[in-house]
This record gives sequence, C-alpha cells and structure tokens, in this order.
Amino acid sequence: MGRFVDEIRARLEKRTQGEWQVTELADDEIHVTVGYSYENGIHKANWIADIHAGEDDTTHEERTADAWFIANAPDDIRALLELVEDRTKDVQYYHSENESLRAEVKRLREALEWYGNPTRYAAVYNSGTWNCAASVDAGRRARQAIQGGGQE
Repeated sequence: MGRFVDEIRARLEKRTQGEWQVTELADDEIHVTVGYSYENGIHKANWIADIHAGEDDTTHEERTADAWFIANAPDDIRALLELVEDRTKDVQYYHSENESLRAEVKRLREALEWYGNPTRYAAVYNSGTWNCAASVDAGRRARQAIQGGGQE
C-alpha cells in the first residue's frame, strides 16, 4: 500500500481505542467520548472532542451531526481504507491482465503482419513445384498465434 494510506492507517491505530460515541450533557454541550459514565455525580469518560455553541449560526442539529461525524470517523476511515485496498488489488489484477493481453495482441499482430506481407505470396520454384510462403505455411503461424505459441 502507498505511504499515504499507511500513514492514515497508523494514525487510525494510534487514536483513542474503543467505541466513540456522542454524549449530550446539555443543549450547548455535545461531546465525543469513549466509555462515558455518570457515577455519583461525576462524569467519567475519555473525552475526544467537545462541541459547543459558538458565536456562529450553527444549530444544535448541525453540532450534533458534527459530533456524530467525528464519532463515526474511525469506522468510516477503516471502511474506506479497506475499499482502497480492495480497489488497489483490482488495479493490480487488471494491470497484470492488461500486460497479458498486450502480449497476446503482439503475438497475433506479428502473425497477421506475416500474412499481410505481399512477398509471402510471391511464387517460388522449390523442389519441382511453384509455391508461395503463405501456401507452404498453410495457416501454421495463425494456429500457433491463436494457441499462444511462438513460430517454429
């Protein structure tokens, strides 16, 4: 995998582990936490992010959506990294397949070019008969090219 993807994966693994969740303590206090609990009047959690109403015009719904966006980021990023990895494997496969097809096209092209050469049809007197190279070949090169073999 590329360096950029590896760096993202490393950051993902170094983050605060556990299920990130949204905790709303008041209308203007929205938090992203791990392991939140309220015991004996004390809020306990690993606090990931605090989202407060600011001087801007964001609504409570927007701040809550922001919190959920952050809370879901680890799972979303992990899913995207898996997708990138799968697509990278697809690209590698198709690149290999493309190279194989290029080799096959080259082999077939060479056979066609041999048959397309007008000198292959010039009659030559050989061993008491007039023949041309194409008739002596009798399609052998074409069959070999189709079957994937080289010329004899």
